[in-house]
Amino acid sequence: MRATVNEPTPVVLAGYAISAPRLLAAWRPDPIEGLYAILTRSTGRFGTDRFEPLYVATTDEWQQHGFPTTHPRRRCWLYRAGSDDNLFYAVHDMAGLPPEQRTELENLMTMRLAPPCNL
Repeated sequence: MRATVNEPTPVVLAGYAISAPRLLAAWRPDPIEGLYAILTRSTGRFGTDRFEPLYVATTDEWQQHGFPTTHPRRRCWLYRAGSDDNLFYAVHDMAGLPPEQRTELENLMTMRLAPPCNL
């Protein structure tokens, strides 16, 4: 499933609203508890931006040293997106919910969206 948006409109993936996509190269640590998606952008038929999910995971991964440049799936992201200029991230805030619920949603979105870098 692909999402169609014009920035800075939030994206809907698998029925869940996530934040407007932001350039991954400009990533800064954010204390959000939730889910994030790595996205690539293409221009749709009518000039609208289309964001396709490449990877979905919980924001717990953001605690890894050097994220996102040292992420083990980064090569896949770059291969699929073509360049850093075409890599974006967006977040679904799940503050206050237990980690198990975040993992459950991660599994659901991975199953529904089949992001290529999660496989």
